This record gives sequence, structure tokens and C-alpha cells, in this order.
Amino acid sequence: QTGVSIEAPVGAITMSAYYRQLGLTGFADADLYGVGVAYDLGGGAAFKAGIVDKDGDTLADAGVTFSF
Repeated sequence: QTGVSIEAPVGAITMSAYYRQLGLTGFADADLYGVGVAYDLGGGAAFKAGIVDKDGDTLADAGVTFSF
């Protein structure tokens, strides 16, 4: 497998993107790419969301994380 990713902080927002190519023996190859965003809410909390495309299937998620 090979992949590349980049992350760029812009104030309280961190944007990210990646591309990954999987070549698995005995399984179908897969190309994945996605983008994400994280917003620092302060006090150890952050809102995070992302979207990924895997060979035409699109997946998305969003939520709040807490760090203590």
C-alpha cells in the first residue's frame, strides 16, 4: 500500500486530505481519498468531520471529541 496526506492548521480549524492506494494479495485493489476538518471548541473539545471515497462508495462522519 502507498499513501500521502497533508494537514494545514488555519486558526482554530485544521483541514486535512489524503490519498491511499491498496494492493492486497487475494483481494481487490482499492483507491481511497478523503478530506476532513477539525474545529477546536476549546477546553479539550473539538468538532471533527470527514468524507471519504472508496472506489465510488462515499462515506462521511461527524462528531465531537473530548480530551481530558
